[in-house]
Amino acid sequence: MEDLYTRLTRLLEKKGSNPYQLAKATGIYSGFITDLKMGRQKSMSSKKAAKVAEYLGVSVDYLLYGKESEAPPVASDEDLKAAFFGGGSDLTQEEIDSLWEETKNFIEFRKAQMRKK
Repeated sequence: MEDLYTRLTRLLEKKGSNPYQLAKATGIYSGFITDLKMGRQKSMSSKKAAKVAEYLGVSVDYLLYGKESEAPPVASDEDLKAAFFGGGSDLTQEEIDSLWEETKNFIEFRKAQMRKK
């Protein structure tokens, strides 16, 4: 499995760039890649990884792990309603929809209250 240093240097080469240009463009210190190579660094902060990944034109997942992660599934309103109201088998669709609207309104109300503190 390719380590972070190897992946980073390969991506730099593919881009036609070098560690100095990376450091200048992203603001990371110029010795960071040497530290990776020498084993003094094994990883990087999420902020640094985001800057480097953007510079290299890859995702943070690819930069750090060498593979893309799957996007988490997005729950539909219907899935959320079923989970929130326990399936709602004893409620009509109109009652579920009404409760859902009330719930969303209450959440917006609470968020507004929290912001005022």
